Amino acid sequence: MPTFTRIDDEVPSRGTRGLRRPAVVAVLAVVVVGGCIGGWAIDRAVAGGSSSAGSILVRTSSGEFALVQPDGTRPQPFASLGFVGGTGAYVSPDHKLLVTESGDTVTLENGRPVTHSTALYGPLSVPGQGLGIGAPAPFADGSADVVYSASFDAATQSNKVMIVSADGTDPRDLGTGNNFAGDPQQPAAFVTVPADRSAVPPAAQAPVDSAIEHHVAGGLPTTVVTAAQITKDLALQGNPALSLSVVPDPTGNKLAVEVQDPSSLQEEGTLVFARNGTLIARSPDVQNGLAWWSPSGNALVFSTKNAIDVWTPGGTPQRVAGPAGAGALGACAWSPDEQRIACAAYPPGGGAVSSWVLIDRKSLTAKGFAVGGMPLLWLK
Repeated sequence: MPTFTRIDDEVPSRGTRGLRRPAVVAVLAVVVVGGCIGGWAIDRAVAGGSSSAGSILVRTSSGEFALVQPDGTRPQPFASLGFVGGTGAYVSPDHKLLVTESGDTVTLENGRPVTHSTALYGPLSVPGQGLGIGAPAPFADGSADVVYSASFDAATQSNKVMIVSADGTDPRDLGTGNNFAGDPQQPAAFVTVPADRSAVPPAAQAPVDSAIEHHVAGGLPTTVVTAAQITKDLALQGNPALSLSVVPDPTGNKLAVEVQDPSSLQEEGTLVFARNGTLIARSPDVQNGLAWWSPSGNALVFSTKNAIDVWTPGGTPQRVAGPAGAGALGACAWSPDEQRIACAAYPPGGGAVSSWVLIDRKSLTAKGFAVGGMPLLWLK
């Protein structure tokens, strides 16, 4: 996928995505792969398994990495890598690097972890802030840079956004914003701009945004799309407060924008824009939980209220009935041919991940497997 998000034991509040608060990083995201969660329960995989080709890189709850079959069976741990800190994992769009929530980086060769570094500990270790990436899509310029929050301003409910080379050198200021995501094409970030405090409802549980901007170190920000335009694109009535979350596809050519009511935390819709702000498509269905880009950036997968959608923006979603006992999708890894998707799944009503869902686009079916852990990257 190379898409990005923090993964926790419990379903995170969507109203906290991208926010960095003192000593706490609360993230929710669209579009990533990653995680370290729940019990690593490969030995509980459903008998019979899957005949799907390839293997999947996963992260275990003990901080280790392993290769498994698409149904979660037959783990092959990378024991020599040792313990890697952090509660989440984010794979770069070029599949060359992953970074955890704590700033641990792991170099990948052909999708397999080979070396571990803590070079980001320095720039991310802000006094009183703890360690944390705090963004759903932290990589910029392929795998060259990482975007993070250096501080959180409680008065404005916004982050000071920074970018640093993946080797821990050359930190640069990208200004302030609520949610943010790295630009896969250059050392820059897409940042949601805090609305004027007078526009924030008293009952708001999530940040209220006025626009999405493109921020480049040392340059002036440019507006990608305003909240007012998004209101029109979604055909919303009046002038509602909106909470925006943006995740670029792996190529950086398209942006998935999830729109949420900051007071009720209900989803208003998902839009896909070109990086210059041109509207490409509006999803006909409202998603429930996270959305994940395919490796090519041609499609998204997400759970809805009653099913799973695999959606090529501009087309009609492929509707797949989810297996019993599977709620919102967690991290998803797409097969290289983009015909199958392995996703962690939260149980209905929330709680820790306890199953995987294996989606087949050709047969429009989804099978459930009693497996813990999080899929990161599907290898040939």
